Amino acid sequence: MSKLEAISITGPLLSWLGSFLYGRVQIVKYKNFYSREIHVTSGVPQGSHLGPLLFNIFINDIKEFISTRFLSFADDVKLYSVVKHSRDSMNLQSQIDSFLLWVEINVLKLNIDKCKLITFHKYRTPNYYNYILGSNNIKRVAYVQNLNITLDSQLNFKEHILASSSKALKQLGFVLRHSREFSPGTLKLLYCSLVRSILEYDSVIWSPFYPGDIEFLEKIQRKFLRHFAFRSLIWSLNLDLDLVRNMFNLDYLAHRRQVFDLCFLYRLLNGSVECPDLLSMVELNIPARPTRHTPILRVRMHRNNYANNFFLYRTIKLANTRWVWIFVTCNVRVIILGYLDVNSFVC
Repeated sequence: MSKLEAISITGPLLSWLGSFLYGRVQIVKYKNFYSREIHVTSGVPQGSHLGPLLFNIFINDIKEFISTRFLSFADDVKLYSVVKHSRDSMNLQSQIDSFLLWVEINVLKLNIDKCKLITFHKYRTPNYYNYILGSNNIKRVAYVQNLNITLDSQLNFKEHILASSSKALKQLGFVLRHSREFSPGTLKLLYCSLVRSILEYDSVIWSPFYPGDIEFLEKIQRKFLRHFAFRSLIWSLNLDLDLVRNMFNLDYLAHRRQVFDLCFLYRLLNGSVECPDLLSMVELNIPARPTRHTPILRVRMHRNNYANNFFLYRTIKLANTRWVWIFVTCNVRVIILGYLDVNSFVC
């Protein structure tokens, strides 16, 4: 309530919000059994329309305590900083201490077991600093999961590719076992919505560039294509999977990831995606003497595969070869669909 007053919410509105928050109880129901009532003395009502807004107001003053960069999503907070010297590590530790002070002032509790520490680096022997949270050492891990994307310390996304492939294979087995009586069209719909969606979730971030990883993902779709051909009564010993793929309009996963990259770049350049940091890295190429083959966007050269295949640089290379395709196709989509959501059309 004091934080609501701090942002100039007063009078009847403040009293109304107070009546919404105070005097709440909660119980647990299992079948026909009920637990005893427990008075809720803190927090916001989960599942309510006002809950997320009030929660954001409650944690909004965190930026007054810490000066380092941080990301927050619901009840998760991530502090991060570039560390090159020991003083950078000490500064980050001081920011963690300030964050802990904010937690204590707001009478919150941290789940120490869920607090993780990861260092993203490209060194063979990195210098690790042991950060502490109060009197507890923060557990250092090799990879973490962020919004269903597995980030490893080397940022090669090997763990994410393995995890998503394993999940997609299990889902594919479930679909094939429980759709024996379904038509081929329904089977394709189930595959695209339940299996392929797993293999393509946020591919702009983790799209692989090593041939082995690309082939590893394609094997899952080929497994479905063989079963799909058998169910469609076009099975043969010398089956051409490319023929099945073209017949039922199932494109290569690698090609679809390129399309997603190009569409994301298009939305970034046209303001549909608001990300100033990425947009500032896109440079127009204005040569003194332009020729027919002059690329529209400038491509930065790097000494390692990791940087050369960073999303923006790999997409710029692709866009320079398909620039006309991007603008013509996307503009046609906008014109045809009018006020419909272009994102849903792309998906």
